[in-house]
Amino acid sequence: MWRQPVGGGYAGVAVAADRVYLMDRQTRPVAIERILCFDARSGARLWEHHYEADYTGIAYDNGPRTTPAVFQSHVYTLGGAGKLHCLDSASGSPVWSRDLVKQDGAAIPAWGFCASPFVWKDLLIVHAGAPQEGCLIALNRLTGTKVWSSLADAAGYATPIIAEAGGTPQLVCWTP
Repeated sequence: MWRQPVGGGYAGVAVAADRVYLMDRQTRPVAIERILCFDARSGARLWEHHYEADYTGIAYDNGPRTTPAVFQSHVYTLGGAGKLHCLDSASGSPVWSRDLVKQDGAAIPAWGFCASPFVWKDLLIVHAGAPQEGCLIALNRLTGTKVWSSLADAAGYATPIIAEAGGTPQLVCWTP
């Protein structure tokens, strides 16, 4: 029905409320990651948000690997170099952002951050691999404030999930 040229990446697309969200990477004139939103019916670009992204040391540096998470009026993204964003899904305006490397001390995995952020209730959960019990970090999804962190493992490449066992929700994550 339509096509749009985009840059490199290994990220999936998310579709919600007649909009298509995805991430890519551009290397000229400077290296940036972009979060793009298109109209699902026409393919028209509705908005773009971009920021500098240094891929030094990341193998297969073509672009981001994570799928945007869309929940209610926000879209959440995690770039290959650890930049986490919450944007207004209608306009692309920034709500909050966090640099997992600079703010949490997370080490960039060999292939970059690959586990998509996900929403559970009022939390945004990311597989960050930060030291001091920061493998998983849960943030208030509206403010970006850290609520809790857990495990001493490094970041892996699998998105955590919530599974119910015996009527109780369990956070399940495959770590290195």
